[in-house]
Amino acid sequence: MPRSYQKSILRTFRSTKSRFFAIFSIVALGVGFLAGLMATTPDMKESMERHMDAAHLYDIRIVSTLGLTEEDVAVLQGTDGIAAVQPAYSTDLLMRAGEDTLVTRVQSLPPQSDDALNRLTLVEGRWPEAPDECVVDAGVTRLGGAVQVGQVFTASPDNGDMSTSLPGQRFTAVGLVRSPAYFSIEREAASVGDGSVALLFYVPDEAFAYEAYTELYLALDGAEPLASLEPEYEELSDAAVEMLEALAPARCQARLDGIRADARAELDDGWAEYNDAKAEADEGFAEAEAKLADARAELADGEKQYGDGARTLEENEQKLRDGRAELENGRAELERRQGEYDAGVAQLAAGSAELESARAQLEAGRAPLAAGRAELEEGRAELESGRAQLEAGRAELEAGRGEYERGLE
Repeated sequence: MPRSYQKSILRTFRSTKSRFFAIFSIVALGVGFLAGLMATTPDMKESMERHMDAAHLYDIRIVSTLGLTEEDVAVLQGTDGIAAVQPAYSTDLLMRAGEDTLVTRVQSLPPQSDDALNRLTLVEGRWPEAPDECVVDAGVTRLGGAVQVGQVFTASPDNGDMSTSLPGQRFTAVGLVRSPAYFSIEREAASVGDGSVALLFYVPDEAFAYEAYTELYLALDGAEPLASLEPEYEELSDAAVEMLEALAPARCQARLDGIRADARAELDDGWAEYNDAKAEADEGFAEAEAKLADARAELADGEKQYGDGARTLEENEQKLRDGRAELENGRAELERRQGEYDAGVAQLAAGSAELESARAQLEAGRAPLAAGRAELEEGRAELESGRAQLEAGRAELEAGRGEYERGLE
């Protein structure tokens, strides 16, 4: 550089010191910001890695619409490259908190052991001790105001039947937690409501009624020392995903076969119960048919007896009518005989009068005694005849009464 040019530069610096230092400060400030920005990215990555490693965040999550079984867990635990397998339950529901209805993701509480995956950090309160208690992730909520320990969440009626997923209807928040799986403000997609998770809480496994796990969390061998955003981790996880996708058809078929076997077993049990019930019903029908046949025979006998009884009744009614006719005839005969008896009594009275007259005549004169005695004997004869007629009338009257009584019987 020529000396004249150097002198010109120095002369310029001396004449514009304030402008020089201003420009220098601006450049230094920009360099400082750039250095800070350049250092922030690796620091954030390092902080995130430490956070996820401390909580043993999962590497791969497996979900299935048919559910995952203990056999699936055993198969994965015996697969090369899989360090740990942790089954879990989860469901999306609409939960009410006061006046708010929130799309809620309910997950099973991870084990609180040192080797458990997705370990939660308790911020406030305590861990759940009953199926109706929960801990709420304080970082994932759209509830107006902060979630408070002791707050009650109630299942919305819009959820429908929850007997096979989460039977409980009320859950009390007993603690607030932080989850390593939820560190972003972005909301996961949900299968209910507006499709975005607004509340997340954890309940004990026994709160769920699923027959199979809804998801499995996997930890890979050799993944923990690797940075999750580096190519080496991506290569490891991609290889594990390919291996799991290769296992998927066989496991899906096994699950389908298991469901079919369970359904067939239930169907066989149902058929067995049906056959037993049918056998009992057939036996009961046979007994009923036998009883019905006996009843029909008894009915036929009864109808026959009824016919005989009806004929007997008609005969008895005819006999009663005949008896009543004989009774009326007997009454008429009795009245006739009574008239004759009364006539005989009258004749007897007349004879008595004549006897008294004869006696008077006898007293008046014994001369006509013979004639009087003759007349007396004649009167006596007539009296005896009247008495005989009277006795005959009485006998006929008694006979009529006997026939009348027999007719009444």
